[in-house]
Amino acid sequence: MALIGDLVSSHFCHMVSGANVEAPNPHAKLVLLGVDHNVGANASLLSRESLKAFQRTEAFEWAKRKGNANACIPSLQAFKLMYAINVADYGYTEVALGYVKSIKTLIERSGGVGKYSPAFINALDVFEDRVSVCMERGGTKEQKEERKNSIFGSLGSGLKRFRYGRNEGSERSELSNMR
Repeated sequence: MALIGDLVSSHFCHMVSGANVEAPNPHAKLVLLGVDHNVGANASLLSRESLKAFQRTEAFEWAKRKGNANACIPSLQAFKLMYAINVADYGYTEVALGYVKSIKTLIERSGGVGKYSPAFINALDVFEDRVSVCMERGGTKEQKEERKNSIFGSLGSGLKRFRYGRNEGSERSELSNMR
């Protein structure tokens, strides 16, 4: 179905057949429900379609947890971190921190950090620390905005290294190391 351009139906068939959501790579069949993860804006959660696909995939994980409290889609955790960074950039630091805590809880329930790359765990810890510091500090709206831009802006280059490896344009992704 994907070959004839019906990606949504293709993903539905994969889900019904019990296929797992996979880490992003050029040959993965199911990464974010309903979009082509090989499109850069989708892989970075920068398109409207990718945000909807992220929500669908997150809902799928939630449904799996209803049957098994320890159920987790490991590859989705990196997308949750990307989403948390995006919402923090818009000032929703409490929502971002909620995502970080959720990711950490799922990692613990699903067998620990051994399933995740050290780069991902480090990015998660650094982001949690920066969000916590940002939330603790007061000040005027302008001061908060300036701090937020300096704190979260530096994560952009780190996220690119995390997403694309050492070479920014490389096809290889740290996300593919997650199992």
